[in-house]
Amino acid sequence: MPTRWMWTRAITWLLIAGLAFLSAGVPAGDASVSPGSGGSYEDLLALWREFREFQKPRVTGGVPDYTAAAMAAQKSGIPGFQDRLAAIHRVLRPWSRIPGFYAVIQTSEPDVPLREGPEIHGVLDLWKLKFPLDESGRAVLREKLAAIPAVLAQAKKNLVEDTADLWLLGIRQKRDESLDLERLGRRLGPTDPGLVPLVDAAKAAVDDFRVWLEEGLKTKKGPSGIGVAEYDWYQKNVHLVPYTWAEQLAIAERELRRSGRPRTWPNSRPVKKRLSRGFSIS
Repeated sequence: MPTRWMWTRAITWLLIAGLAFLSAGVPAGDASVSPGSGGSYEDLLALWREFREFQKPRVTGGVPDYTAAAMAAQKSGIPGFQDRLAAIHRVLRPWSRIPGFYAVIQTSEPDVPLREGPEIHGVLDLWKLKFPLDESGRAVLREKLAAIPAVLAQAKKNLVEDTADLWLLGIRQKRDESLDLERLGRRLGPTDPGLVPLVDAAKAAVDDFRVWLEEGLKTKKGPSGIGVAEYDWYQKNVHLVPYTWAEQLAIAERELRRSGRPRTWPNSRPVKKRLSRGFSIS
Protein backbone atom coordinates (compact mmCIF):
# COMPACT_ATOMS: atom_id res chain seq x y z
CA MET A 1 0.00 0.00 0.00
CA PRO A 2 1.45 3.42 -0.91
CA THR A 3 2.75 5.34 2.09
CA ARG A 4 2.45 9.05 2.72
CA TRP A 5 6.11 9.47 1.77
CA MET A 6 5.56 7.65 -1.54
CA TRP A 7 2.56 9.80 -2.41
CA THR A 8 4.39 12.99 -1.49
CA ARG A 9 7.34 12.07 -3.67
CA ALA A 10 5.12 11.01 -6.59
CA ILE A 11 2.95 14.12 -6.46
CA THR A 12 5.95 16.42 -6.21
CA TRP A 13 7.47 14.78 -9.29
CA LEU A 14 4.20 15.06 -11.20
CA LEU A 15 4.01 18.76 -10.47
CA ILE A 16 7.62 19.35 -11.50
CA ALA A 17 7.28 17.31 -14.69
CA GLY A 18 3.86 18.71 -15.47
CA LEU A 19 5.07 22.30 -15.38
CA ALA A 20 7.12 21.39 -18.42
CA PHE A 21 4.15 20.80 -20.68
CA LEU A 22 1.27 22.95 -19.58
CA SER A 23 -0.96 24.03 -22.41
CA ALA A 24 -2.82 27.22 -23.20
CA GLY A 25 -6.12 25.44 -22.74
CA VAL A 26 -6.77 27.58 -19.65
CA PRO A 27 -6.79 31.33 -20.20
CA ALA A 28 -4.17 33.38 -18.39
CA GLY A 29 -5.11 33.97 -14.78
CA ASP A 30 -7.22 30.84 -14.33
CA ALA A 31 -4.36 29.15 -12.50
CA SER A 32 -4.08 31.94 -9.95
CA VAL A 33 -5.76 29.87 -7.29
CA SER A 34 -5.45 31.14 -3.76
CA PRO A 35 -3.02 29.25 -1.51
CA GLY A 36 -4.52 26.66 0.78
CA SER A 37 -5.19 27.47 4.39
CA GLY A 38 -2.48 25.08 5.55
CA GLY A 39 0.37 22.84 4.51
CA SER A 40 -1.11 19.45 5.25
CA TYR A 41 -0.93 16.28 3.20
CA GLU A 42 -4.52 16.90 2.14
CA ASP A 43 -3.49 20.31 0.79
CA LEU A 44 -0.82 18.60 -1.30
CA LEU A 45 -3.38 16.18 -2.75
CA ALA A 46 -5.74 19.06 -3.50
CA LEU A 47 -2.95 20.94 -5.26
CA TRP A 48 -2.15 17.88 -7.36
CA ARG A 49 -5.80 17.46 -8.44
CA GLU A 50 -6.10 21.14 -9.37
CA PHE A 51 -2.85 21.02 -11.29
CA ARG A 52 -3.88 17.94 -13.27
CA GLU A 53 -7.00 19.76 -14.43
CA PHE A 54 -5.05 22.91 -15.26
CA GLN A 55 -2.52 20.94 -17.29
CA LYS A 56 -5.03 19.64 -19.82
CA PRO A 57 -4.57 21.40 -23.18
CA ARG A 58 -7.13 22.93 -25.46
CA VAL A 59 -7.95 20.37 -28.14
CA THR A 60 -9.29 21.34 -31.56
CA GLY A 61 -10.25 18.58 -33.95
CA GLY A 62 -8.40 16.06 -31.83
CA VAL A 63 -5.15 18.08 -31.97
CA PRO A 64 -3.73 19.45 -28.67
CA ASP A 65 -2.23 22.92 -28.98
CA TYR A 66 1.48 23.08 -28.11
CA THR A 67 2.43 25.94 -30.42
CA ALA A 68 4.89 28.62 -29.36
CA ALA A 69 2.02 31.07 -28.95
CA ALA A 70 0.16 28.64 -26.70
CA MET A 71 3.21 28.06 -24.54
CA ALA A 72 3.76 31.80 -24.19
CA ALA A 73 0.14 32.36 -23.21
CA GLN A 74 0.20 29.74 -20.45
CA LYS A 75 3.31 31.13 -18.78
CA SER A 76 1.46 33.62 -16.63
CA GLY A 77 -0.60 30.83 -15.10
CA ILE A 78 2.33 28.92 -13.64
CA PRO A 79 3.35 31.15 -10.68
CA GLY A 80 0.22 30.34 -8.71
CA PHE A 81 1.17 26.68 -8.60
CA GLN A 82 4.86 27.44 -8.11
CA ASP A 83 4.13 29.53 -5.04
CA ARG A 84 2.07 26.76 -3.51
CA LEU A 85 4.72 24.14 -4.12
CA ALA A 86 7.59 26.40 -2.96
CA ALA A 87 9.89 27.55 -5.69
CA ILE A 88 9.91 25.12 -8.58
CA HIS A 89 12.63 26.60 -10.76
CA ARG A 90 13.01 24.40 -13.81
CA VAL A 91 10.90 24.30 -17.00
CA LEU A 92 11.85 21.43 -19.30
CA ARG A 93 10.05 22.65 -22.46
CA PRO A 94 9.58 19.19 -23.99
CA TRP A 95 7.38 20.65 -26.75
CA SER A 96 10.40 22.49 -28.18
CA ARG A 97 13.26 20.20 -27.05
CA ILE A 98 12.12 16.56 -27.19
CA PRO A 99 10.87 14.96 -30.44
CA GLY A 100 9.77 11.94 -28.37
CA PHE A 101 7.26 14.20 -26.62
CA TYR A 102 5.17 13.89 -29.79
CA ALA A 103 4.38 10.23 -29.32
CA VAL A 104 1.34 9.22 -31.37
CA ILE A 105 0.75 5.58 -30.41
CA GLN A 106 1.40 3.41 -27.35
CA THR A 107 0.81 -0.33 -27.58
CA SER A 108 1.44 -1.37 -23.98
CA GLU A 109 0.29 -0.24 -20.57
CA PRO A 110 2.98 1.46 -18.46
CA ASP A 111 4.02 -0.21 -15.23
CA VAL A 112 3.64 3.08 -13.33
CA PRO A 113 0.62 5.41 -13.01
CA LEU A 114 2.10 7.79 -15.61
CA ARG A 115 4.78 7.19 -18.20
CA GLU A 116 8.26 8.17 -17.06
CA GLY A 117 8.88 10.67 -19.85
CA PRO A 118 6.61 13.53 -20.91
CA GLU A 119 4.29 12.99 -23.85
CA ILE A 120 1.49 14.96 -25.48
CA HIS A 121 -2.07 14.85 -24.31
CA GLY A 122 -4.28 12.43 -26.24
CA VAL A 123 -1.82 9.76 -27.38
CA LEU A 124 -3.47 6.74 -29.04
CA ASP A 125 -3.29 4.17 -26.24
CA LEU A 126 -3.95 1.10 -28.31
CA TRP A 127 -3.80 -1.16 -25.27
CA LYS A 128 -7.00 0.43 -23.93
CA LEU A 129 -9.05 -0.75 -26.93
CA LYS A 130 -10.70 -4.15 -27.23
CA PHE A 131 -10.54 -5.99 -30.54
CA PRO A 132 -12.60 -6.57 -32.56
CA LEU A 133 -13.68 -2.97 -32.15
CA ASP A 134 -17.17 -1.88 -31.18
CA GLU A 135 -18.64 1.44 -32.30
CA SER A 136 -17.11 3.42 -29.45
CA GLY A 137 -13.71 1.88 -30.14
CA ARG A 138 -13.98 2.75 -33.82
CA ALA A 139 -14.86 6.34 -32.93
CA VAL A 140 -11.82 6.67 -30.65
CA LEU A 141 -9.49 5.14 -33.22
CA ARG A 142 -10.89 7.26 -36.03
CA GLU A 143 -10.40 10.51 -34.07
CA LYS A 144 -6.88 9.63 -32.86
CA LEU A 145 -5.63 8.45 -36.24
CA ALA A 146 -7.06 11.43 -38.09
CA ALA A 147 -5.23 13.82 -35.74
CA ILE A 148 -1.74 12.30 -36.16
CA PRO A 149 -0.70 14.16 -39.36
CA ALA A 150 -1.67 17.52 -37.83
CA VAL A 151 0.06 16.70 -34.52
CA LEU A 152 3.33 15.99 -36.31
CA ALA A 153 2.96 18.99 -38.60
CA GLN A 154 2.71 21.18 -35.50
CA ALA A 155 5.71 19.37 -33.96
CA LYS A 156 7.90 20.43 -36.90
CA LYS A 157 7.19 24.07 -36.04
CA ASN A 158 7.61 23.66 -32.30
CA LEU A 159 10.89 21.70 -32.17
CA VAL A 160 13.41 24.52 -32.39
CA GLU A 161 16.05 23.70 -29.75
CA ASP A 162 19.42 22.08 -30.36
CA THR A 163 19.28 18.74 -28.50
CA ALA A 164 21.05 16.24 -30.73
CA ASP A 165 20.76 13.14 -28.57
CA LEU A 166 17.02 13.67 -28.06
CA TRP A 167 16.53 13.97 -31.81
CA LEU A 168 18.31 10.64 -32.25
CA LEU A 169 15.98 9.03 -29.72
CA GLY A 170 13.01 10.56 -31.54
CA ILE A 171 14.12 8.92 -34.79
CA ARG A 172 14.18 5.53 -33.09
CA GLN A 173 10.78 6.16 -31.57
CA LYS A 174 9.24 7.00 -34.93
CA ARG A 175 10.66 3.84 -36.49
CA ASP A 176 8.91 1.81 -33.79
CA GLU A 177 5.66 3.75 -34.20
CA SER A 178 5.71 3.16 -37.94
CA LEU A 179 5.94 -0.58 -37.34
CA ASP A 180 3.15 -0.40 -34.76
CA LEU A 181 0.88 1.36 -37.25
CA GLU A 182 1.75 -1.14 -39.96
CA ARG A 183 0.72 -3.98 -37.65
CA LEU A 184 -2.46 -2.11 -36.73
CA GLY A 185 -3.39 -1.77 -40.39
CA ARG A 186 -3.00 -5.51 -40.93
CA ARG A 187 -5.06 -6.21 -37.84
CA LEU A 188 -7.89 -3.94 -38.93
CA GLY A 189 -7.98 -5.14 -42.53
CA PRO A 190 -10.33 -8.12 -42.07
CA THR A 191 -12.77 -6.44 -39.64
CA ASP A 192 -12.56 -2.66 -40.19
CA PRO A 193 -11.23 -1.95 -43.69
CA GLY A 194 -12.71 1.55 -43.55
CA LEU A 195 -10.12 2.53 -40.93
CA VAL A 196 -7.13 1.29 -42.92
CA PRO A 197 -6.76 4.49 -45.02
CA LEU A 198 -6.52 6.50 -41.79
CA VAL A 199 -3.83 4.12 -40.53
CA ASP A 200 -1.94 4.47 -43.80
CA ALA A 201 -2.11 8.26 -43.62
CA ALA A 202 -0.93 8.23 -40.02
CA LYS A 203 1.96 5.92 -40.91
CA ALA A 204 2.95 8.14 -43.83
CA ALA A 205 2.99 11.16 -41.48
CA VAL A 206 5.15 9.28 -38.97
CA ASP A 207 7.58 8.21 -41.70
CA ASP A 208 7.75 11.75 -43.04
CA PHE A 209 8.42 13.09 -39.55
CA ARG A 210 11.22 10.56 -39.07
CA VAL A 211 12.86 11.69 -42.32
CA TRP A 212 12.51 15.30 -41.15
CA LEU A 213 14.25 14.40 -37.88
CA GLU A 214 17.02 12.59 -39.73
CA GLU A 215 17.68 15.63 -41.91
CA GLY A 216 17.50 17.99 -38.95
CA LEU A 217 19.86 15.85 -36.87
CA LYS A 218 22.67 16.68 -39.30
CA THR A 219 22.70 20.25 -37.98
CA LYS A 220 22.19 19.42 -34.30
CA LYS A 221 25.26 19.58 -32.08
CA GLY A 222 24.00 20.67 -28.68
CA PRO A 223 23.65 18.51 -25.55
CA SER A 224 20.37 18.06 -23.72
CA GLY A 225 21.71 17.79 -20.17
CA ILE A 226 20.12 20.00 -17.53
CA GLY A 227 23.39 20.88 -15.78
CA VAL A 228 24.99 19.83 -12.50
CA ALA A 229 23.16 22.32 -10.27
CA GLU A 230 19.74 21.35 -11.65
CA TYR A 231 20.58 17.65 -11.41
CA ASP A 232 21.63 18.00 -7.77
CA TRP A 233 18.38 19.83 -6.99
CA TYR A 234 16.34 17.15 -8.76
CA GLN A 235 18.06 14.29 -6.92
CA LYS A 236 17.62 15.97 -3.54
CA ASN A 237 14.04 17.20 -3.89
CA VAL A 238 12.43 14.58 -6.13
CA HIS A 239 14.26 11.32 -5.43
CA LEU A 240 15.39 12.31 -1.91
CA VAL A 241 18.93 11.13 -2.70
CA PRO A 242 21.52 12.66 -0.33
CA TYR A 243 24.41 12.49 -2.82
CA THR A 244 25.37 15.15 -5.33
CA TRP A 245 26.29 14.42 -8.94
CA ALA A 246 29.99 14.66 -8.07
CA GLU A 247 29.61 12.22 -5.19
CA GLN A 248 27.64 9.74 -7.30
CA LEU A 249 30.27 9.99 -10.04
CA ALA A 250 33.04 9.29 -7.51
CA ILE A 251 31.19 6.22 -6.22
CA ALA A 252 30.62 4.90 -9.76
CA GLU A 253 34.25 5.46 -10.77
CA ARG A 254 35.48 3.77 -7.60
CA GLU A 255 33.33 0.71 -8.29
CA LEU A 256 34.48 0.67 -11.91
CA ARG A 257 38.12 0.68 -10.85
CA ARG A 258 37.49 -2.05 -8.32
CA SER A 259 35.67 -4.23 -10.85
CA GLY A 260 38.64 -4.03 -13.22
CA ARG A 261 41.26 -4.73 -10.58
CA PRO A 262 43.63 -7.61 -11.45
CA ARG A 263 42.95 -10.82 -9.55
CA THR A 264 46.53 -10.75 -8.22
CA TRP A 265 45.88 -7.60 -6.16
CA PRO A 266 45.35 -7.91 -2.37
CA ASN A 267 41.85 -8.96 -1.31
CA SER A 268 41.16 -10.23 -4.84
CA ARG A 269 41.42 -13.96 -4.11
CA PRO A 270 38.85 -16.12 -5.95
CA VAL A 271 35.81 -16.88 -3.85
CA LYS A 272 34.48 -20.40 -3.87
CA LYS A 273 30.93 -20.81 -2.74
CA ARG A 274 29.15 -24.07 -2.23
CA LEU A 275 25.80 -24.39 -3.96
CA SER A 276 23.03 -26.92 -3.63
CA ARG A 277 23.27 -30.33 -5.38
CA GLY A 278 27.04 -30.33 -5.23
CA PHE A 279 27.71 -27.50 -7.72
CA SER A 280 30.22 -24.77 -6.96
CA ILE A 281 31.40 -21.53 -8.51
CA SER A 282 34.84 -19.94 -8.37
